[in-house]
Amino acid sequence: MLDWIDRRITALCCLAPGDVSRLVPFFALYAVLFAALTMADGMALALFLGRVGADRLPLCYGLTALGSMAAVGAYMRMARHRPVAGVFRLILAGAAAVFLASWLAGLGFLGDAAGHAAPAVLFAAREVSLVLVLAHFGTFLQEYFTRDDLNRVLPVVYAGGRFGGLLGGATLEHLGPALGVLQLAPVVASLMFAGALAVTTLARRLPTAPDDPTAAARRPAGVPGGLARSPLFRWLVISSGLFMVVRWFLNYEYNHFFERHFASEAELAAFLGRYTQWALLASFVVQLLLVNRLVRFAGLRGAVGLTVVLLLLGMGRNLWELTLLAAVWSRLLESELRFGLRNPINQLVTNQFSRPDRVRVRAWTLGALNPVAALLGSIALGTLQVSGLTSWIAPVGFGLALLHALASFALTRHLQDPASSLPSPLLSRLAPRARFARSSRIV
Repeated sequence: MLDWIDRRITALCCLAPGDVSRLVPFFALYAVLFAALTMADGMALALFLGRVGADRLPLCYGLTALGSMAAVGAYMRMARHRPVAGVFRLILAGAAAVFLASWLAGLGFLGDAAGHAAPAVLFAAREVSLVLVLAHFGTFLQEYFTRDDLNRVLPVVYAGGRFGGLLGGATLEHLGPALGVLQLAPVVASLMFAGALAVTTLARRLPTAPDDPTAAARRPAGVPGGLARSPLFRWLVISSGLFMVVRWFLNYEYNHFFERHFASEAELAAFLGRYTQWALLASFVVQLLLVNRLVRFAGLRGAVGLTVVLLLLGMGRNLWELTLLAAVWSRLLESELRFGLRNPINQLVTNQFSRPDRVRVRAWTLGALNPVAALLGSIALGTLQVSGLTSWIAPVGFGLALLHALASFALTRHLQDPASSLPSPLLSRLAPRARFARSSRIV
């Protein structure tokens, strides 16, 4: 029976034999972490909009960016000198400690000033935790899978985040109004501590993967001068940076609508819990069943192009007055589809670098670039807001989305589709024709 289930999952998710048993522990770990991060997202957003207000979001984006820069700087120093699993444990334990401290501050145990700052600290802590988890989970994963393995299993492992998010959304919907939104903070901290324990267990029990034997031959960044002179790396940085700035424009627009639409933080938290479950269910299906197929049939270039089109549609819709449906679509693009569709595709792009370079690429794009983009978004939004030009926020965001589309097109010119590690019946049927074409080519 178990063998039959293994074969069905292998065929359904476009995996190779033996992949399922190897990826299950990492799927479960990512599910636990994203259950915590999903609850933290809804909790922090509801508390901030209810107690501080959406007009202070640009300032909070800037403070979040500064906190992220400090955290990423510390992370990059640790990553050079400590084992991968040890760094991951510190990230998760540190995040849990911040959530617990913010909970105590919100309850008034640390003084009035700390209590007033608690919503902003929770908002920033969730974002910083997300940046560090995203930056380091891929590094942790590559310790146990080769490059070819990762081309197959990455979308499936990352689907664990969507599964965990479903559980986190259900907890947010039911426990948030019942216990009080702030009381979810210790639950989030407990899940983070559980993730740190799981990392310790996996590091002790699982063998590490061998280095990629063909890394030098397949290294797209292997030019004199290293990453800085790689066109793939340059366009990845530019396109990712523009996307991250556009993301904060989306975040500002839908949060402003939510603040006006919902009467209380409990009502907003319940709505976000319900919405998150449906959105993550859709994202889970996309990531588990469609991403590998999309890359296999449309190629990595086609998959990148789809994410660009979706972002342009979302920013284009925001040029008109928002409705609840339009705000939800903006939230879906900024959050769930970013995790379920764009991030796995971006990880496949990152996977085209050699194994040592992948760590640096993730540190740059997710660690260093993310807070810089958040700071730029904060400055741009704050300037438009202070200048009384809030009506220009949507057009400026759409213009940035157009620039992101151009940068993404330049990026696709330097991509190599990872077809060799994604088994495809279509490719198998076309192989004889391809060999015939090569043998009959006129020179």
